[in-house]
Amino acid sequence: MKFNQYKITCPECKKENIILDRSRGELICQNCGMVISQKEIDMSPEWRIYSYEDSQKKNRVGPPTDYAIFDKNLGSIIDSNNKDIYGNRIINTNLNQIHRLRKWNVRAKINSSYNYNLSIAMITLDKITSQLGLPKLVKIASSLLYRKILKKKLVKGRSIVQIIIATIYLICRLYLIPIKLKELADHTNVEIRYIRNYYNLIIKKFDLKPNTLPITLFVSRYCSDLYLSNNVELTSLKILDIIEKRGLLIGKNPSSVIGAVIYTAAIINQERKTQKQISKVVGITESTIRELCRIINSNIIL
Repeated sequence: MKFNQYKITCPECKKENIILDRSRGELICQNCGMVISQKEIDMSPEWRIYSYEDSQKKNRVGPPTDYAIFDKNLGSIIDSNNKDIYGNRIINTNLNQIHRLRKWNVRAKINSSYNYNLSIAMITLDKITSQLGLPKLVKIASSLLYRKILKKKLVKGRSIVQIIIATIYLICRLYLIPIKLKELADHTNVEIRYIRNYYNLIIKKFDLKPNTLPITLFVSRYCSDLYLSNNVELTSLKILDIIEKRGLLIGKNPSSVIGAVIYTAAIINQERKTQKQISKVVGITESTIRELCRIINSNIIL
């Protein structure tokens, strides 16, 4: 509490040179030494803050801010348990009133086209990232980027769902999280060309430079999805390195290469997976795996 914002005067010497002794909670006149007040409560934080991150981590008042929720988790919610402040169930005669209050509470939050758009987008974002098992980082970063997109009015006249999908894909590229555009398109039943168009639009408007995802990231991901050991992953990376150096599979589909490499590495490490299992996870056909495995086996001696 900043006492110097109030004109506190010493009753003894009539001076305003007053200080607060924080350790004792006393207001003391620096001029005559008189203790004006005792047991004053210091309302300022008891911790030291050295950065903005510290202030966010140490602040204990209220729930944490969550940008993946349209109101950032700062709004009030009328609980659906129908209990009063003492934990007693609300009698039936008052239930209709509670239902109306709850309904108008929701309507009051979504009181503009901006908030309505944002609420739909955040629900869609949460659904897609949860179903695909993407890290929370993707959800938070995507929500922040979408808020910027919405403020620039790039969503007007466009599909909210398609822009959200494009945003998720872009964030995955920026943070090197292995996911294919086709996966997002297949999962959401949205054509790839629409996602790609919005993806390019966002990159252009915000001058972003997404990373090219290394093929090795997909090797690690698919080995994990297939419950294969680290030895299989290391062998796969070794085979992949040899292939790249020799230029044996230039122009081939990266997913097809990964599938064939993992299948070969699994056999070498005696952790057999069927071609059907691998093709289902990687998203290729069994015949493609067989064809590329023949090329690998005839040109590489491990």
